[in-house]
Amino acid sequence: MRVAVGDARLGLLDLAGDSADVVIGDAFGSDAVPWHLATAEWADEVRRVLKPGGLYALNVLDFQPLDLARAEAATLLESFADVRLVTFLDADGDLFGGSVVLLASDRPMPRDAGSDAEGAITSDRGEVEAFARDADVLRDDFAPVDQLLTTE
Repeated sequence: MRVAVGDARLGLLDLAGDSADVVIGDAFGSDAVPWHLATAEWADEVRRVLKPGGLYALNVLDFQPLDLARAEAATLLESFADVRLVTFLDADGDLFGGSVVLLASDRPMPRDAGSDAEGAITSDRGEVEAFARDADVLRDDFAPVDQLLTTE
């Protein structure tokens, strides 16, 4: 494994296309994903460096009503063939949030792609599409990440 330290968006520009098996997005400015790592343009750049069938795993911190997670899901759905959402349910059976992980690939993922952690649920692409239905795609010229985020 090779790990690079620095601004992810700038660092990714230096990587060749089809050169990474996995890209992990786990960056935060305070509680929110930095806006420049949450947009469709960023997702397209991630897709460019992933090998065919590669995986992008993005950690998003958000709570109900999960507006940021919904917008990020809509954004990834625009760029990737398959998107999954992994999180936990609250006592009422609703998506709890907290740490929401989005998995994205240019190819369909295996049925068991997701988490086997106790209590975790994995939503398939159809469920992610329903979750993100009314959310705006985040773009470099419109990415109100801080305004969409709900903290506990």
